[in-house]
Amino acid sequence: MLYSRINAHVLSYHAVGIGRSPMTVTRENFEREMVVEVAERWTPAALRTFRAAQRDPSSWPANAVLVTFDDALECVFTYAYPILQRLGIPFTIFVPTALVGGEFTLRGERLRMRSWSQINDVVASGRAVCGSHTRNHQLVPELSGAESEDELADSKRTSARNVSRSVTRRRALTGGRCAAPAMPATSSLSAPTEEPRSAHR
Repeated sequence: MLYSRINAHVLSYHAVGIGRSPMTVTRENFEREMVVEVAERWTPAALRTFRAAQRDPSSWPANAVLVTFDDALECVFTYAYPILQRLGIPFTIFVPTALVGGEFTLRGERLRMRSWSQINDVVASGRAVCGSHTRNHQLVPELSGAESEDELADSKRTSARNVSRSVTRRRALTGGRCAAPAMPATSSLSAPTEEPRSAHR
């Protein structure tokens, strides 16, 4: 889980360019947010920069933002990745490891997930890093202590075996809360706030 010593602004997305879920953002809106808000007004930061700032909080820019994607959905790689690559924006993919290559249900809609080889192709570009998002996308507060640790530890091991670059962080499902502050995928970033709202609903 991401426990932060700094006020980290996070744009957390799920689906991009496909589906009707409230957790989906259109390709056009995503590109506008990346071009107008993130690239021009903020400083896109990599997860390794966030980690370094845990040791030295003064190294974290006041206007830095992390871009993350939960669930490794195929639509993210199809619609979001080319935009991020073009703009040079680093991002993190949080992967529920037991579901890779299959289908994922997002608010009643069944969406395709990427395979490990496809995830590796993006990670190998140097623009993305992969983090674990539990094994079976279970809500950690609903599990026992042993079950939650098994979900997280196995997810991290599986990601480390299958992804070319090591997994640096685990992100737990907390049933409507993020372990790091997050901003909703459709909100403006032009005025940074002290307590960004969670993108998990």
